[in-house]
Amino acid sequence: MKKKSGKCPEYLDFVRRLPCFVCYEGFWIWFLTLPEELQNNHEVAIDQILSEAAHLGLSTSRRGLGQKYPDSESGPLCAEHHRLLKDSHHAGTAVFWQKHPTLDRDGLLRMLWRIYQSTT
Repeated sequence: MKKKSGKCPEYLDFVRRLPCFVCYEGFWIWFLTLPEELQNNHEVAIDQILSEAAHLGLSTSRRGLGQKYPDSESGPLCAEHHRLLKDSHHAGTAVFWQKHPTLDRDGLLRMLWRIYQSTT
């Protein structure tokens, strides 16, 4: 079992194969409602979509200035939602999550980490 803090390049590779949390918001909201058994046995990757592994962090996580959240708290965002749009995650974390209130950041990040651990 992989540890939850620090670097985990294999997990980041796993996240990059997933569809963007924002572009596919309806899918992620639905997927989070499935029982864990179905989540763990479901292939989510959409190979034609290129996502970036965004270090989103749990709402309860704390970090110092200039520090990233641990890799285990990363989720898929397309380049636009991660860093290119004026209201992207890089432009401001609080504003980004206020703009997407229906996304359960903590639930999604915990679910992805659990699914990843069940596949390794």
